[in-house]
Amino acid sequence: DDVRVVEQPANDLVTDYAFISHNGTGDEYGRIPQSQLLSDFSVGGGFYNFGYTDQNNCVASLDVVDASSTSVMSATANFAVAMSDSTYEMNEVATPSGVLPLGLYEGTLIVSSDEETSAAGTFDNNTYLRNFEVTADKYSIDGIGVHPTGYENVTSIGTQSFADAADGFMMFTYYDISQEVAIMGLEILLSSSTVAGGTIICSIHDTVDVNADDVNLPLEQSDVIDVLQSHVDAGMITVMFDEPFVADPNGYFAGVEMFSNSNQNDIRIMDDLSVIQPTGSSLIYTPDDETVYSNGNAAAIRLITADNVGIRSYESLSGISVYPNPTEGIITVDMQVVATYTVEVMNVLGEVVYSSNVSSKTIVNLQQYDPGVYMVRVSSDEASYTERIIVK
Repeated sequence: DDVRVVEQPANDLVTDYAFISHNGTGDEYGRIPQSQLLSDFSVGGGFYNFGYTDQNNCVASLDVVDASSTSVMSATANFAVAMSDSTYEMNEVATPSGVLPLGLYEGTLIVSSDEETSAAGTFDNNTYLRNFEVTADKYSIDGIGVHPTGYENVTSIGTQSFADAADGFMMFTYYDISQEVAIMGLEILLSSSTVAGGTIICSIHDTVDVNADDVNLPLEQSDVIDVLQSHVDAGMITVMFDEPFVADPNGYFAGVEMFSNSNQNDIRIMDDLSVIQPTGSSLIYTPDDETVYSNGNAAAIRLITADNVGIRSYESLSGISVYPNPTEGIITVDMQVVATYTVEVMNVLGEVVYSSNVSSKTIVNLQQYDPGVYMVRVSSDEASYTERIIVK
């Protein structure tokens, strides 16, 4: 082996990591729906005094800026002395001035001392970056596609990762719901080593059940979905539930059950290693011993959310019919009662692609949009009705 002897610097603080947690649970989400933001963030990071002299008046400062480089929140911690060969952690509360608008936010943690300022030749390792995105409709513990350049580190886990996991193997990600929200479905990132031809079932679970090794009591569950070559090529599959699941404030697991036809059509889900997450953030279930294990770091199983206004009472809005289903692109939305309604059509990302205010039966043309699954929501001032349709 090659060996190199270098002189240890006298003054060299090294920033090891940074964290930004919107809910203080220790989980760091890459994408956070605006509806789930709380008033305070838990922010900070860790650093190490690699130099052989103690550092005086150390300052750790974390600043978060928006896309226009305007600071939206910050926090600072002071350390009178950082001893040589010792580690320290900053853990502070940062409060944005208001509700954060949708968009990407970049956090920078910088550590300095009287002896090592920004002018020092060793200062290049005093900074650590941490990003997150505020979204309208997506919640992800992974930050794939959001991390700062050079920070992203990913792998994958799937049906060939463990013995006897070919069919019925499950992966879970944990989501903390702070305010009631409608979960429309899941978005799953697939590894390029996934082989088309398998199937998956997506689900939402209570944390108590999963932590007790019971994965057979889903709160919501999808149909059996074929994994197509188009999904593998896109690196993503989106699955919508037949009805929105209204999640009250609590903890939930998003789950994906995989069937690979005895490893002929293996399915692998991306796992984000860029930010170390708490032990229970991502779990697996092996069907051979019917046990849930802590495995993986931040599996890319994401929630697709929507504004929850009226969804809880969607069944109380009667006399609504949507047809034909499946459709070639033209649908009729029929109301038995003449009143003022809003008709909305949402794609698999929860984005509204059509909206109109009507008082009676209306025709909706979706021929300009790609084939796939859409949600039609008809709402009044008191309630709403939601139906899934398939455009061929």
